[in-house]
Amino acid sequence: MNSNEWPLVFFTLFSQASAGIMLIATLMLFLLKEDGHAAGAEFRRTAALLALGLIGLALMISFLHLSRPHASVYAMSNLGASWLSREIILAGVFFFLTALVYLVPEPAGGKWTGALTIASGFVGLILVYSMVRLYMIPTVPAWNNPSTPTAFFSSTLLLGALASLVVIGALANRSVQADFPQNLVRLLAILVLAGALFQLGNTLFVWFGQTLAEGSFPAPELPVMIRVIQIVLLVAGMAIMASWYSRNLPLQGSLAWFLIAGTGFILAELLGRFLFYASYYRLGI
Repeated sequence: MNSNEWPLVFFTLFSQASAGIMLIATLMLFLLKEDGHAAGAEFRRTAALLALGLIGLALMISFLHLSRPHASVYAMSNLGASWLSREIILAGVFFFLTALVYLVPEPAGGKWTGALTIASGFVGLILVYSMVRLYMIPTVPAWNNPSTPTAFFSSTLLLGALASLVVIGALANRSVQADFPQNLVRLLAILVLAGALFQLGNTLFVWFGQTLAEGSFPAPELPVMIRVIQIVLLVAGMAIMASWYSRNLPLQGSLAWFLIAGTGFILAELLGRFLFYASYYRLGI
């Protein structure tokens, strides 16, 4: 893979994780009861801060991909026809909305905070969709197939739910007042497992089931060992998360489980995104 594409690896993963966090925060609005309002408000603000940091870092990293960063403003000039322009605009809007979710205080924000959270989650989802469309290029057969949307949306679900579990675990360790329903936490664990399972299936599809057309440049030969390590890390993370789920452990003290499983998932995501960009080749001239 070209070294100039490493910023895109981190930009896409950080952006998708950020969008996933705000989607989970939106879900929490509807699942937490009134008696969980205090815990929900604390989670929402902490999650928004984490999402804000990730999308801010993603935007800064994206400039490293450009040979002339000062000319990046022109990338927004073709909003009507360019998915790149839409991606940039959506990332900026998502950053702004997420910042408002964090900055608007509770309970003064009232319903505004909930509306802003929903808006942030929705724009984050559209942002991920714009990334998918940006890479669904007819002349790049390795990307122009169902594996691209599966990979991007699975990363959004996996990383967003995983980060949310880490936030909840950290809040629970810090304060006994952070009383999150056990069923809700277990639901997030299921979402993590679902995202990882989709990623595992997609990895196997790309490895064994994807038939690529011949182009002007030969398809790159990707290191098999990297794919194997990615699969092992995904399976290991799933095993740890499933073990936590089956033991029905209390939330206090579960943060270590989430962090260990998360380390495997994050490394697997990095390897998977590396292979995604390394698989590039095109048809035609």
